[in-house]
Amino acid sequence: MSNEYRLPVELWQTVLRYSIHVPLFFEIDPAEKYGLAGLQRYRDPRGYWDAERVRNSLMRVCQSWALYLRQFAHRYVELSDVLHERVPVDALSTAYRILWEVHGCTCGFSSTKYEVTRNRLSALSDVGVWKAEILEAKGIPWRKLLNEVTTGNQLRGVRVLLPEQDPGKPFTHLDGLVVSIEHMGPLSNMQYVTTLNLGVVWKLEPLKMPNLRHLALVTGLGVAFDLVSWLGDIGHQLVTLWWDSWLKHGFLSLNPTIWEICPRITSLSLPAKVPWTQPPLHHPITTLAIKVGRNQTASSYFCAVCQQGHTSWCIQPWLAEITRSRISTIVHPWRWETRFPCWLEGRELETHCMLMTLVLLGFRVLDFNWMSLDEYIVQRLEVARGKRKSPARNYTPIFS
Repeated sequence: MSNEYRLPVELWQTVLRYSIHVPLFFEIDPAEKYGLAGLQRYRDPRGYWDAERVRNSLMRVCQSWALYLRQFAHRYVELSDVLHERVPVDALSTAYRILWEVHGCTCGFSSTKYEVTRNRLSALSDVGVWKAEILEAKGIPWRKLLNEVTTGNQLRGVRVLLPEQDPGKPFTHLDGLVVSIEHMGPLSNMQYVTTLNLGVVWKLEPLKMPNLRHLALVTGLGVAFDLVSWLGDIGHQLVTLWWDSWLKHGFLSLNPTIWEICPRITSLSLPAKVPWTQPPLHHPITTLAIKVGRNQTASSYFCAVCQQGHTSWCIQPWLAEITRSRISTIVHPWRWETRFPCWLEGRELETHCMLMTLVLLGFRVLDFNWMSLDEYIVQRLEVARGKRKSPARNYTPIFS
């Protein structure tokens, strides 16, 4: 009798699935499972492409592994890959997540290419419900194409919708949405939504969303003053409020305060025109987005960080106010990848000193992409050592 020990098929299949698992990118409700930091990185596809490289390597081990892992091909499909024939057309109907966008294409958009593309994708109109649960659609011409291809209920299974605003045909038939970004359809069919980015709002309509926890919006001119009463019905259930405003003149004092309107909020971004008030002692706020700007009135001052003299930068809210607020995480509006090379060359060191001041005070400092400086440096080292590829383009946080 042979003493050879073989793992059960079910066990090594579980190991293979674990090896190609992508923890955030395919999540239906990223903010609820991973917090706001996970939501902000939700558009970053690098984790998926890393997993695909692992899958391709494992498929070369043996025939049985290749046969099993082949079924996990094209879990994520970008429209540009279909148009350039790198991915078959039918992969769009079987993908779990779709990026319906043609970004950075050297051939550009043209009416001829649009017609050719529509003809190539016409067969998808006869397919039943697509498997896609996460749809990111960008660019009005390509949104129009999507509407033409999906004339039926092909997108009925979509749970996460990340479109740009489109004044044309909205996605009105998506009744199971959990995450919706700049959704132009009626809000009445969004009772399951936990995460909502309304984009620029010119008119505030009552929200009846019992599951809403994370909200972002930009109030247009004349709308900001109505926000307090508008938030009255949902403010108590929010844990994230990412609010900006086009208000140009004067200040917008909130009465009641934002802490009374949103007693459970943990992550907050306020317009620069809203004066800061200290949160109550036991309020759960932990994360704050700051506004920054060069101090135009102050002359050069002696910096305690670099021990040199240079101009200062203003932080909104004031640093002294933040340190008294028991906030632990600060989000600034820059990207490390744009600042770090300047610092290495000895340029714009005043921005480095400002951010390092926050670090020395004990804050966790995150950039526009919700990465710490340590995480960014590790990422660049991995790229330099060939352990991962550099991103093809910057991803945009869901709340920005």
